[in-house]
Amino acid sequence: MEGENGVNIEEKTPAAPMIVIVGESASGKSTLIRRYLQRDRRYRRVITYTTRRPRPGEQDGIDYHYTEPAAFLALKEKGFFAETDCYRDNLYGTALEDLGENKILTVTPEGLRSIRERAIPCLAVWLSVDRRSRLIRALERGDELEEAWRRNCSDMERYAALAQTVDCVIHNDAYRKTVDELAGELEAFVNGHI
Repeated sequence: MEGENGVNIEEKTPAAPMIVIVGESASGKSTLIRRYLQRDRRYRRVITYTTRRPRPGEQDGIDYHYTEPAAFLALKEKGFFAETDCYRDNLYGTALEDLGENKILTVTPEGLRSIRERAIPCLAVWLSVDRRSRLIRALERGDELEEAWRRNCSDMERYAALAQTVDCVIHNDAYRKTVDELAGELEAFVNGHI
């Protein structure tokens, strides 16, 4: 956009607080973020790093930044990541430089704790779904029974005290709410804090 005297003036996105979504496996975090990004164009999804191999259809720099374990560990050693986690022998991490206003991402409870310990301002939201429904959803999407059950049990402990550490809990027991309803709840919460 050009202003007076031919000076280039960039349109600036209004500042909005970083949103951190936390939720157990198969709770619908990724689906919620995709829909929310369609509703609120101020936000950009943080693309995290992983040592996991790409699944069919996934692309480097779009789904994740795929990296080798040695390179990931070297970055971690240098303090590149705001938070890291290990899941099924794969490392995951969020680059410190990628965090800030107008960003949205998902992390584990431990990841949220790391972000908060660094005093990075954010609105933390827990997408909560009952365990039975999540187990059924995991099986429907093709997860193996033993692995889905193990994650469900592991999540019980990891998420036990989460309600006291987040700014908002969005409940979707039995997946009764549509993704639009969930995105609307998130939007109302975020707009109430801008």
